[in-house]
Amino acid sequence: MLIKCTFIDVSGYEDYELMSKPHNMIRHPDMPKVIFKYLWDNLKEGNNFHAIIKNMAKSGRYYWVITNFEVVKDKDGTIINYIGKRKAIPDSVIHSHIEPLYRRLLQIENASGLEASEKYLKGFLEEQNKTYMEYITFIMTGNKDKKGFFGNFFGKS
Repeated sequence: MLIKCTFIDVSGYEDYELMSKPHNMIRHPDMPKVIFKYLWDNLKEGNNFHAIIKNMAKSGRYYWVITNFEVVKDKDGTIINYIGKRKAIPDSVIHSHIEPLYRRLLQIENASGLEASEKYLKGFLEEQNKTYMEYITFIMTGNKDKKGFFGNFFGKS
């Protein structure tokens, strides 16, 4: 029985082309590295994380997703896996919030490196009085504070 997978359809890759491959296979060159640094810093500490990511399909076109990354631990609390659930997000969120921020982060990275980009992002988030995940929740909920947003968005109770 063939199982239809939206990710396969959107990315343009066959499932066998993606198996056991790192995410950077589909990473769009417009994605600031600092976002992945934040992502991996949190995941390695055992924290679940949500991020808005621009990916590149096999054809070269791009698509945006919000991804809920969950850490899977064994009975002893050792991290054994990571699971990412992706969903499309409204263009309005991309155009009004994410593209300007990510474009600026990438400009800083290209001119002055990852450390400078991280300093800018930390400053930006301090001005917003939010963590990265709080900022993502804020822009995804129409600037309203909603508890359980990601659980509802990704179909969890």
